[in-house]
Amino acid sequence: MTSYSFAKASIVMSIGWGIIGASSIVRAHMADAIRRPSSEQALGKRRKAENGAYDGGSTIVAIHSSNALRARMFSNVLRIPHAYSNLDQMLARRDIQCVYVANHPRNHAHAVLAALDAGKHVLCEAPLALSVTIAEEARYKATLRGLLLGINAPWRADPAIQRLQQLIIDREIGDLLGGRIVNAGLLPLAQQGWRLLPNG
Repeated sequence: MTSYSFAKASIVMSIGWGIIGASSIVRAHMADAIRRPSSEQALGKRRKAENGAYDGGSTIVAIHSSNALRARMFSNVLRIPHAYSNLDQMLARRDIQCVYVANHPRNHAHAVLAALDAGKHVLCEAPLALSVTIAEEARYKATLRGLLLGINAPWRADPAIQRLQQLIIDREIGDLLGGRIVNAGLLPLAQQGWRLLPNG
């Protein structure tokens, strides 16, 4: 009985991720970020789940691109086991619990809704959708299904933005009649592609 309990407690649970979009942000940042162990794991403190298993962190199971060749190239470079050009096939995998959406912004909403329909938690690059109506539909669908839906928008956590928000809430700057925040810079050459095209 004791050996059985020990064996059961040593099971490693890993969160499986599917990536939608073979993009530069995936290659430069997010693949490593998804695989990076939590701070507790980095310190050698594996967290114990309710069922007695230990948290094994996150793994990337598959990547999707509408271009099959690009999907295979990314899977090879980033050591991702599976590559798909058919989104429904990737989302049907039971070993994927979470999806990261990083394809072209005009395709975010479709990918997010498909992932939620497949029962996956979703982290999406901004924007979530190109209309408020579709964004609200995604939020409602996630809530209805008990799924997490997040937007990878780190500027909301910027101390200057948070301080400005608090000043407005506390009415410390008087009646706000208007305003403009400029946070812009030239894109690196590698990113000066579709973003600079008409309707990009």
